[in-house]
Amino acid sequence: MTAKRTAKQQKTTRSHAGGRWCRAFLAALSINGNVTLSAEKAGIDRVTAYRWREKHPAFAVQWDEALEESADRLEAEARRRAELGTLKPVWYRGEHVGDELEYSDQLMALMRFGWIHSRWPSCSAMA
Repeated sequence: MTAKRTAKQQKTTRSHAGGRWCRAFLAALSINGNVTLSAEKAGIDRVTAYRWREKHPAFAVQWDEALEESADRLEAEARRRAELGTLKPVWYRGEHVGDELEYSDQLMALMRFGWIHSRWPSCSAMA
């Protein structure tokens, strides 16, 4: 015999269901900054995440914080590559003979450009 569930029980079940995937979604979003990939990681459709964001202001705030964290991670990695460089393999006649440190002047220029325009928006007109 199956008992009919009340509206309150159904709402509680939906709420708990959201709680299960929300943590996984937000954790992934803070790392990759991509809604589709984060939804896949949490086992949901991206539309579900967007709907949940619309209906739950606290979740929307956590979403924004996760994106900020992702942007901070990306900026830190760009800075590391620009300042400290990355090791690139050196090959000679099909043989790995060593590594050389390669710096990214493009990343440094882009970061500088972003820094200037975030502090002096009027400079954007000059770009």
